[in-house]
Amino acid sequence: MTDHQREVEWAFRSLQEVNSLEMHDDLWPGFDDVQQMAILDRYVHPTYLKLVEAVLVVYLLPLAMRQRKGRAKSVADIPASQCVEECSRTALQPQLSCYDRVVRNSIAHGKVSYAKSDVTYQDKKQSRSMQPREMMRMFDDLLDLCNGIALSYHVFFLLHGTGKTGIRMPLSVMLQELRAQTEAPSWAIEGALEYELPNGVKQLNLSATTRFLEKRKLIYMALLTDTLAEELMPGFDYYSLSFRRGNEIAGWARLKGSELRALRQRGNASLAEIGPAITDAGLMVFPPKMKRWLAVPRVLGFVGSIVEAMRLSVREARRTRWTIGEHRILPRTGKIHRQALYAVIEARLVLVSPSLEDAIAFVRDNITTLAVIGSLHARKSAGLLAAGTKLPLGYGTFHVFLSDFRRRRLESYGLEDQHLCRIIIKRFGRIRIVPLATGISEKVLWARVDWNGRAVTREQLGLAASP
Repeated sequence: MTDHQREVEWAFRSLQEVNSLEMHDDLWPGFDDVQQMAILDRYVHPTYLKLVEAVLVVYLLPLAMRQRKGRAKSVADIPASQCVEECSRTALQPQLSCYDRVVRNSIAHGKVSYAKSDVTYQDKKQSRSMQPREMMRMFDDLLDLCNGIALSYHVFFLLHGTGKTGIRMPLSVMLQELRAQTEAPSWAIEGALEYELPNGVKQLNLSATTRFLEKRKLIYMALLTDTLAEELMPGFDYYSLSFRRGNEIAGWARLKGSELRALRQRGNASLAEIGPAITDAGLMVFPPKMKRWLAVPRVLGFVGSIVEAMRLSVREARRTRWTIGEHRILPRTGKIHRQALYAVIEARLVLVSPSLEDAIAFVRDNITTLAVIGSLHARKSAGLLAAGTKLPLGYGTFHVFLSDFRRRRLESYGLEDQHLCRIIIKRFGRIRIVPLATGISEKVLWARVDWNGRAVTREQLGLAASP
């Protein structure tokens, strides 16, 4: 691990760039073949190659080297295909099905051809054809695999990457943890850079944005950020933080790494003891635009605390908006159109419950709530001027899932085991109800519930066995 720390850090950075793309939760253009091919050509193929070469192979390299050492084989310059092949002999084999050597080589050498309904990938020895949706699914699975391995690396670095074992925590991992530990409505860590001065002094430069106006809060957050940065990434001579408010500089804090390290090793130290760590002119806070602090700082602090409390309340209200007891409802997709003088709605919701039995009981007791949440989400997604948004519900189909997926996968999920049921509300007779292939129908209040037979059984539902 210590020999490949730089490559692992690059892999984290590449994965972060891929995760920042806006395409991951987009819906799939189901009937537009040209748009499907364009998405594959412009976004999916280059990103798939980047994930394989810059992320997956690097993450799997330690495991592949261990496998080779066990057979007394050379571990120098292992190709990507052999690296994945070595790891496919371990417990990771089912998850590595998202890697396809033919697809990888075809994309790398530009030998991809598009037809009306499929894509052909040509290698030196063989070719492979698949539908665009299959390739999209394989790309999603590869990204999920990389994120899962990255999470395990994240935990490993938090437990063993503080300098005691010689393993250094990657900068991107440190940033994620630092953001989580200093999270506040008016304080956000933007980025970090390692910097080495001409005299050999090493410095970690951090940047943050803030909306705080009170001086005491700015000083507290600045000192706390530098202290936590030293705890997560020890070894630097100085930790420098600059923070801004809007487009203006709000201040900076530059602390000595040796003093911070001594405080951390002593244990149970408070921020009041951090004075010796501050360098000359190392802590500076500029007043806001009024050019001076208000005449009554206590009033300013009181008003600022109220504003922060309101921001926290709004954030928490948004997070728990559709939380009922131990259950949380996540509306994911919604479609609406008009038929006659009614609105026809189809929505997909994720129900997070403690157990399957609790989820079944919740659906039966909260049919109206699920229908209302799905309808609101569909109307909001369509926009104010879309047809049917102001009409009463005439026919509604609400799919309930037990686990969250990308929206494009939810749209084509089918009857797999995480699809709990389908709720149908019918108020006019023009639309015919098509029963589920594995459905167990039940009448609940004024709605029809088709339970998915692959997710639940009649015994779990408490229903009599079918004749």
